[in-house]
Amino acid sequence: MRRRAKSNPATDLAWRLAVLVVGGAVLLAGLIMFITPGPGWAAIFLGLAILASEFAWARRLLDRVKATFRKAATQARGSSPKRKLLAGGLVAVLVVLVALIGWRSGVDLPFISSAAVNASAGLR
Repeated sequence: MRRRAKSNPATDLAWRLAVLVVGGAVLLAGLIMFITPGPGWAAIFLGLAILASEFAWARRLLDRVKATFRKAATQARGSSPKRKLLAGGLVAVLVVLVALIGWRSGVDLPFISSAAVNASAGLR
């Protein structure tokens, strides 16, 4: 299909514009998903892959992003057990702090309801 579109300058331009619009929309959706719930990185990779099918700048950017993620994954796998334990402990402490702050401010968290905590503490 792409070969046929490339044979005519008008259809080639239309094809490239369609790839730009679709890839840009997926990329923008990925950026929005950093603020809202959703798979932000997956959408960013998909948007860049769509754009990279037609544009050299997107291909270079996608290659750089892939290299950065490979380097980060290699570093994460090679970190010491002490470092992993420390990171896990810090995450656990943060989760507990957020849960306590939410509970103290009266927010019912899905895993801790104030009614259940008050009932177990004998505060009716």
